[in-house]
Amino acid sequence: MRYSSRMWSAVVFSVAGLFTASIAQASGLSTLTDLSMTPGSPSNPTALYPTGINNQGQIVGNAIGSGVDSAWVISGGQFTQLTPTDSNAPLFNTLATINDSGSILLGVATLHTPLLIQNGVGSTPTGFDGANGDVVNALNNHGVIVGNQYVGSGVNMVTQPFILDGSTRMSLDLPAGSNLYARAINDQGAVLLNTGYTNTGESTYVYLAGQLTNIGSLGSGVTMPIALNNAGQVLATSMAPGGSMHAVLWSNGHMTDLGDMSAFGATAMNSAGTIVGTSGDSRAMMYQNGVQTDLNTLISHDLGYTLVSATGINDLGQIVGQARNSHGDLVGYLLTPDGVTSPANTVITYNPAPPGPQPVPEPATIVMFGLVVAGVAIKNRKSFRV
Repeated sequence: MRYSSRMWSAVVFSVAGLFTASIAQASGLSTLTDLSMTPGSPSNPTALYPTGINNQGQIVGNAIGSGVDSAWVISGGQFTQLTPTDSNAPLFNTLATINDSGSILLGVATLHTPLLIQNGVGSTPTGFDGANGDVVNALNNHGVIVGNQYVGSGVNMVTQPFILDGSTRMSLDLPAGSNLYARAINDQGAVLLNTGYTNTGESTYVYLAGQLTNIGSLGSGVTMPIALNNAGQVLATSMAPGGSMHAVLWSNGHMTDLGDMSAFGATAMNSAGTIVGTSGDSRAMMYQNGVQTDLNTLISHDLGYTLVSATGINDLGQIVGQARNSHGDLVGYLLTPDGVTSPANTVITYNPAPPGPQPVPEPATIVMFGLVVAGVAIKNRKSFRV
């Protein structure tokens, strides 16, 4: 594939609400924001791994610390921890979902309840039934959640996709015994599903208005979903006849081969069909209108950053991922194209609940803790139906 020579222009490190670090304006370059410099972010910059960005410029991701994979959000120029970082806390999924209203859905590991955060308040999604083996995966801009119920056990276990719309829980009208797993839902109510791997391969489907469509494959019978956008396009990976995995874009019933995943590992897509990912030599990449672009060509080399991955993109063209700074540390970044300004958004405040009952300290412990603290101080909707 050829590389685009088109550049964007911006003032480096000037992003609405995050921070401003004065660097001479560089014509023809994008705005690069180092997320580790966001107020409130962890002291360890390598702990930030952004996984998504909505159309309001709010970023979600996970932080690795003390062996715990915990979730966070950056909004209104402030970093907010969303899940406990205690090593006894439940393990939240890496891919937190945030919609354009700022609602955040956190799926969790098996045997733990998911969390829906709205207006700073966290709660269990209405209609969720943990005793029924429920798992939730994503929500759309109408607040509709898609998930799966596990039924049976062992070789007889099957998944039954469902939708949570306000107080209504609805199972998808799928063929009996289809055993499909729901991955995502767009604003039109289309649901992205896939089968588990079987002797006959693995298939990816789109379900909309009662119709189930198999998007096909590159000939091997193996296709695994990555993303579904509001235009109904599907980003997936499919096995080519030779056995290698390729990124593919399915649109209007046609599948386009984007190339070997070892050369372009696609990870995310926006509503315009612009795709981001990572090259085989650890370079953040973008695929747009048939042209593949190394995102490092859009920033000044004088900054000392190398963009090594791209993990999310919104409809404004803003991209998030990880970069290696001049010290060799991996840090989260935001890349903003010329002429794009993130809409003003407010700080999302949320106080993660502790992982469980905390022991009551002995009186002597309280006294000692007080002395330590003193020493430190001195030292310094819309309704929707399917």
